[in-house]
Amino acid sequence: MQHSLAIFFLIIPSVLCLLSLTKYILVKKENKLLAQEIKTTTSQLELHRQKLTELEWRHNEIMNFHNSMQQAELTTKFQAPRLQAAHSQTSSHKTNSTPEKYKYIHSLIENGMGPDEIASVLSISLHEARQLVCLSTITPAA
Repeated sequence: MQHSLAIFFLIIPSVLCLLSLTKYILVKKENKLLAQEIKTTTSQLELHRQKLTELEWRHNEIMNFHNSMQQAELTTKFQAPRLQAAHSQTSSHKTNSTPEKYKYIHSLIENGMGPDEIASVLSISLHEARQLVCLSTITPAA
């Protein structure tokens, strides 16, 4: 009985040692696989961070452009009535006052004024005054 008990005490530690060694190998293998998964996940995370940074940058550019377009559209909306009013004044001024301008220039010329004096009276350039004098001499006064 003592002999079988001695064999039992030799076998039990050997089996326990073998089980421990097997468990150690399995845990080490599992740790290696987990480390590889962590490495892969970390590299994927870094790629996604870079993509996110690029997308945020592009989004900011698009939003800046969109805001600029909204401001330009708003400015255009505010300027449109003024431009239309200015255009209607200019077009009515041109159609109504162009003949008047020639009549006025013609009367100034008849009173003995030259292009220099006409330019200063009308606050226009000398070149424009000369052109108007030439045109008024071509166009008969009404």
